[in-house]
Amino acid sequence: MGYVRSRYLRFVFDETTDPALAGLEMRTQRLSSETVLELVQLKEAREDGVTDRDIIERPFEILADVLVSWNLQEEDDEGNAVDVEPTRDALLCDLPWATKLLKAWMRAVNGISNDLGKDSPSGETSVPEPSLPMEPLSPSPQSSLVPS
Repeated sequence: MGYVRSRYLRFVFDETTDPALAGLEMRTQRLSSETVLELVQLKEAREDGVTDRDIIERPFEILADVLVSWNLQEEDDEGNAVDVEPTRDALLCDLPWATKLLKAWMRAVNGISNDLGKDSPSGETSVPEPSLPMEPLSPSPQSSLVPS
C-alpha cells in the first residue's frame, strides 16, 4: 500500500502567526506549482509598486477559490455566535483582517516562518557542517594494456 497524500492542507493560526488570527483554523485545497508561482509574481509586482486592481485582488481570489472550510464565527444582531460560510464575500468583508489572513496563509503555504530573519547570523550556518576526513587516495594498481 502506498502513501496517500491528502488533497487538503490544514492551517491552525496562533499567537505566533498573528494575534488577530489566533484560534482560526482553515482547510484549503493544495495549490498547483503554477498557482504558487503566480502568487510569487503577484507579490513581486506589488513590491515593485504596481497598483493595478487585478494584481491586488488576484491573491484574495486564489485564496477564496481554494478555501474549503474554516471555524470563523461572527456575532449576529442578538450577540449569538454564528458560523460564517467560507465565501469570497465573507473573506473580503473585512479587508484589513483578510489581508492579515492572506499574508499568514501565503507564508504558511511557502513554508516561511514568521521568525525568519530574526537573530539570523549573516552568512553563518546555524548547524555546524559535518567534518569529512580527507585522506590521500590509495595508489591504484597499474593497469596494463597487455594481457597477462
